[in-house]
Order: sequence, then structure tokens, then C-alpha cells
Amino acid sequence: MELKEKIEKILLEEEIKASDFMSITGISKTAFYAIRNGKTRKLSEETAKSISDNFPKYQYKWLMSSDGSDSNKQDYIGKNNQIKVDEFVDIFFLYQEKIEENERFQTYKESVEKDAIIKYQHDLINKMNKKKEE
Repeated sequence: MELKEKIEKILLEEEIKASDFMSITGISKTAFYAIRNGKTRKLSEETAKSISDNFPKYQYKWLMSSDGSDSNKQDYIGKNNQIKVDEFVDIFFLYQEKIEENERFQTYKESVEKDAIIKYQHDLINKMNKKKEE
């Protein structure tokens, strides 16, 4: 997949206008249209990082690739969709601030914490009941 196709894919999937994309990523109008017209075939590292930072769904590695691949598959997914834990942890710490600001992550974190509290309370009740029986 060529660079201009990748940018079009992002615009379509994110449902944003070119002007919004430029504003969010800091790409100049000249640079954006050079990409869109096929004059620029490779992003600078800074531009690719800006896009992947602002649109985490699109990986830096994918943006920088020139192998024609249209795959933006997450690198931390291995065979049989098993998560490669070390790579996942590295990615988590790399984007920790953004992840923790994410509303879906907060909801998930709160549910896990509630489940842990409920389990802890349940275990305490069971221990108390066992002591009463003795």
C-alpha cells in the first residue's frame, strides 16, 4: 500500500477532513498535498510518530513501511491470536499516559478493581464462616 493510500485510509476510517488531519498531526498543507499527490512516498520519522501518537490505531512501523503491505496488524499478536506479553507490556509503558486517559481503559480498570474487591470480600466472608463453624 502506497503512502498516499495509507493517508486516505486513515482519513476514511477516522472520518476526518484533511484540514483536521493536518491540524491534529501538525503536517503542513504543502507536505500533506505532496503525500496525497504521490510526490512524497515516505514519511519523515517525526511525521510518522505524530500520526501514530495522535491516531494510535495506525502503527509507526506500518506508516514507515514501504513493502506494499496494507496490514496494520498489531505486532504483539502472535500465532493463534496469543498476546506476546513482553511486547504488549513494552507497548503499554510506551503509551501509558494516553492509555490511562482513555475512557474505555478507565472503565475496564474500574471493573477489574471492583471484581478484585468483591473477590476479596467474598474470601473474607468465607474465612469468617469457616471460623464460626469450628
